[in-house]
Amino acid sequence: MENNEIKYVLKWTDKIDDKSIEDFLNVENAVFSGFTRQLLENKYLNNIYGPSLITIAYLDGKPVAADSMIRNDINGLAYQSADTCVLEDCRGKGVFLQMKKKEIEMIGENTIFFGFPNGNSFHGFVKMGWNVQCGLYPKYLIFPFLYDLRNRELIDFEYAKWLSHSSHKFYYYKCGHNYYLIKQGQKCFQMIGRIERDAALLFERKKHPGVIKYYSKKKFIFNNKYYGSIITYGNPQFDIPYWKHDTFIG
Repeated sequence: MENNEIKYVLKWTDKIDDKSIEDFLNVENAVFSGFTRQLLENKYLNNIYGPSLITIAYLDGKPVAADSMIRNDINGLAYQSADTCVLEDCRGKGVFLQMKKKEIEMIGENTIFFGFPNGNSFHGFVKMGWNVQCGLYPKYLIFPFLYDLRNRELIDFEYAKWLSHSSHKFYYYKCGHNYYLIKQGQKCFQMIGRIERDAALLFERKKHPGVIKYYSKKKFIFNNKYYGSIITYGNPQFDIPYWKHDTFIG
């Protein structure tokens, strides 16, 4: 299979048609599972910041890969790389690289691009020249005041409203005078971030959540190793908060 046999179709989500939505969902669910129309609508069509960019790759008229740059502003216009998937027969052919390259060209290189890659896509981003900003290491919320010192930024109120429409079940937890947004995990609750009182009241309260796990940010020593990470195209000089992770929006 030659790269020129593949056709790449890029669509802004405010102009996307039903066929493109169907093709995107078919590829996503062939690689992952549970990617519903409702999830797509919440992440892309109901995005509070504006239109996102979706890419679908076709081989012989059939969708074989999908990708997106989801609008997820930080200090102004920003896009997050999300929902990357390539069918098994088309992997190792440069499809992932071409999708990302075309998206950046269409949006414009002066924009902020960031992502939370998994272990499968991490090395592809590094190969393309994306920069590792930090590693994400699991810790337990034993001393909340230490978490507060390192995580001073509060989740935006409008962003919290967006998360409140997610298919995930979030709760708020109050400790002292501070409020936290948490999510039920398999074995314990996961910390999403600090939140103001009015935003917290959009969610159900969890008085005694027990163990809460959060992710501590640490600078990488070796940029080609994956421990969970935040990556960027370029080196923006500001923090990318963990609560911007696109998996919470779904």
